[in-house]
Amino acid sequence: MLLDKNDELLSTLFKPLADVNDNLDDDEIEKLPLQLQYYEGHRCQDPLITSKIIDSLYQKSRNNSIVYDGRDDSTGNNGNHCSDNEHGNNDGSNDYDDEDDENTVKGLL
Repeated sequence: MLLDKNDELLSTLFKPLADVNDNLDDDEIEKLPLQLQYYEGHRCQDPLITSKIIDSLYQKSRNNSIVYDGRDDSTGNNGNHCSDNEHGNNDGSNDYDDEDDENTVKGLL
C-alpha cells in the first residue's frame, strides 16, 4: 500500500485531490490517513496544480520516493518538478485526462 497512515507528505499531496462529495465506502475510508478520513474540503480546481500532484504521486508510486530534479515548472526554473518524461512525453504534454487522474488516485490507495 503506497499511502501509509503516518505519511504526512502523501496526506498533504492527496488533500487537494480529495472532495467531500467523493463517495467512498467504509473500506476505502479506512485505507486513508486519519487527516483524510471523512474529509470535509473540496477538490482543487486548478488543472496545473492537479496535474503536478498527479505527476508527483505517479513518480512516487514508481520509485517510492519523490525526486528533486532542480525545476519547478516546464520552463526549467529552479524548484521541484516531476518531469513529463516520466509519462513518455518529450513535448511537455500529459497523456491522461480527469478520469485517468481519478483512477490513478484510487489505484494508489
